[in-house]
Amino acid sequence: MENQPLVSVGIPTYNRPEGLRRTLECITKQTYANLEIIVSDNCSPGDEVERVVREFQEKDGRILFFKQKENYGPMNNFKFVLEKATGEYFMWAADDDIWKPFFINDLVDVLRKNPQHVAAMMECQYFDDNQLFDFFNEGSTFYSFLSDNSYSRLKFMLKSNYGNLFYSVFRRNALFSGNDSFFIKNSLQSLNEIPLFLFVIEKGNWLVIDKVGMYKKTNIQTYIQARWEIEGGRLPTIPLSQYLFSLNYSSIYHWYTFVDIIKSIRLLPIRLVEKMRLMFLANYLIFRHFYYIISRRR
Repeated sequence: MENQPLVSVGIPTYNRPEGLRRTLECITKQTYANLEIIVSDNCSPGDEVERVVREFQEKDGRILFFKQKENYGPMNNFKFVLEKATGEYFMWAADDDIWKPFFINDLVDVLRKNPQHVAAMMECQYFDDNQLFDFFNEGSTFYSFLSDNSYSRLKFMLKSNYGNLFYSVFRRNALFSGNDSFFIKNSLQSLNEIPLFLFVIEKGNWLVIDKVGMYKKTNIQTYIQARWEIEGGRLPTIPLSQYLFSLNYSSIYHWYTFVDIIKSIRLLPIRLVEKMRLMFLANYLIFRHFYYIISRRR
């Protein structure tokens, strides 16, 4: 581990002991050894989550465990593990996903060789309890994109973002501005990732490697929508009552997402005219996407 910079892995968890067990199995078996593994239990009922962590701590001294005294929401738990981290690099790990053993090693290697990059990710494949879903390339637009202009990078992220970028390996300092983390700088109403992505990519480039290194636990509906957002076409027909419910939820979610993106753009250290252009672009892209959801076609 002499030449390996420390990587902090933050694992926010809540009441999923078996999923957490799988996550810890994957993270502790990474070929990259110099890890700091930070588990934060968001006040799960009972002691099953703690028992799982203590079992792993007996075998692996790299694991730190915190149990919150009250459940203060997922955003705060994600913030907590980041602000406990001390590594040069950082990644979040969900408590129900799977990683190949080379995941951290290969991404850190990319970042060390490419100082212009502040984050790196691999392709993900989705699965549920019953099956491994067909693979599709979510990150292909990130395979070769490179720009030394922050405004160009920000425009690119608004147009090309997707959720699994959240589970990248980051240079930890890219998640901070001065002594403050992104979460302190931004008081968010949505759980959307785009405000964070903008905060990071303003500082440098973001690379996705064209190989599967992670498997994302989800359900069939989320998988279908994620694939539709990349490939287009028509979403499957759903019952009217389900459509109306999803429409109500979606309208609220997209509005708060738009508000949070605007907050993030306002904080960026770029020219006012560039901020205005990004706000206009965000408005267009968010409401175009909402229209596609209403019409169920893109």
